Amino acid sequence: MPKIQLALDTLDGDHALELANLAAPYVDILEAGTPLIKSVGISIVTKLKAAHPEKTVLADLKSSDVGAYEADMAFRAGADIVTTQGITTLATIAEVQREADKWHRRAEVDMTGVADPVGRAKEVKKL
Repeated sequence: MPKIQLALDTLDGDHALELANLAAPYVDILEAGTPLIKSVGISIVTKLKAAHPEKTVLADLKSSDVGAYEADMAFRAGADIVTTQGITTLATIAEVQREADKWHRRAEVDMTGVADPVGRAKEVKKL
């Protein structure tokens, strides 16, 4: 069954929480977007999860290096899913996946900018 994800890409934490409250009955995943996390910090993930514990919360970190540190930070904040960039090294993608496994959560790879998404997906799947 398809999942509906709301990307909260605003720069204002209060506005993001308002939007999440309005959309929560209709969506499955609340995404703390990259601009939101950069603007207000990782605590927005904690606030989203506290306000909507029944929802999946995705921290769209798009990690490109130090993936284990960033993934750990997001999972500690309450994220169910973290993202890394498909254009980064396989080592970074593997780090993020190891953290996800450790926390019994999920890692996703953002394929934006990847020249050969199918080829990269095959490489990532091996991890």
